[in-house]
Amino acid sequence: MLPVLCWSGCAVAFVAAIFDVRTRRIPNFVSLTGMATGVAVRAAVGSVDNGFLGAMQGGGQALLGMAAAGVVPWMMWRRGGLGAGDVKLLAALGALGGPLVGFNLQALTFACATVVLMPLRLARSGALTAIVRYGMRVLRNSVLWRRPPLELGTLPALDPVPLAPTIAVVFGIMMATEQVR
Repeated sequence: MLPVLCWSGCAVAFVAAIFDVRTRRIPNFVSLTGMATGVAVRAAVGSVDNGFLGAMQGGGQALLGMAAAGVVPWMMWRRGGLGAGDVKLLAALGALGGPLVGFNLQALTFACATVVLMPLRLARSGALTAIVRYGMRVLRNSVLWRRPPLELGTLPALDPVPLAPTIAVVFGIMMATEQVR
């Protein structure tokens, strides 16, 4: 991947993470700048290599990267599981990185969010304690040959967690390993 795309992606991800942590919003100008830069640079590089067809191929690669990084998050946003700014940020980084980087970025981001952020959200809301207590009751009742309780009860609502810092860290690690190769 071109260094200008790596650095542009890191800058977009870093700025978005700062906005997301401070205001819980990612401004459109951050994401749209990343998308436009990805399409423009990839099309320009393609036109230098192969003229008009190369420009179309480069722009197509950027659009494919946007789709690869943005379709699953968009579906999650439609169900209320993700913020629109996070979807646009992933699409912008997909445009900058291309389809393979875009798909891997969203997959690794969701894996990190599941492993790191979900337990943090559960612990912060008090739901983790309720789940552990319920598990202990089920274990105790199964050892004593009692029927386990069927309902967990009501769990506290989970607070939303900014996802842009996770996206920025995953993208930075991906770009660092890409540049080392």
